[in-house]
Amino acid sequence: MVAIHTAGRYPELVRSLVAAGCSTQPGARSAGLYARLIGWSDRAGEAPVRRLLGEEGAAAFLRQGRADLTVVSAAVRAVARFDLLADLARVDAPVTVLNGRLDQFRGQERRFAAAAPQGRLVVLGYGTHMVNLTHPDAYTDTLERLLQDAEAR
Repeated sequence: MVAIHTAGRYPELVRSLVAAGCSTQPGARSAGLYARLIGWSDRAGEAPVRRLLGEEGAAAFLRQGRADLTVVSAAVRAVARFDLLADLARVDAPVTVLNGRLDQFRGQERRFAAAAPQGRLVVLGYGTHMVNLTHPDAYTDTLERLLQDAEAR
């Protein structure tokens, strides 16, 4: 969401953009709810993370760490003030909206892809919001192909 917003503010610097796992415009209420959900997951410990992401994905997530809840909460509230659709409309470079099949942030993916003048939507046949952690090899292969395709365009 930050990359979309930055690309919309400085479109002349963008050669291509892959917006992965972020095709929902949060509002103030949904941002607050998401922050609370993150807090609940923090209190639940590692077991739910392992169930959700599998051992390989959880190991990557837990090894890399995540920002403290106060940082996540502030970040989600900040992006709720962005107008991501308007930002995408200002990006003339190729934009790919990329989501895992079960990503909870797919809510407006078609609108996001349509908002960008050179937008397209790619939905993987697998994965959740953390598809880059649960299927790292397949995800990286897809991402590299999408970036090469955008460069060719």
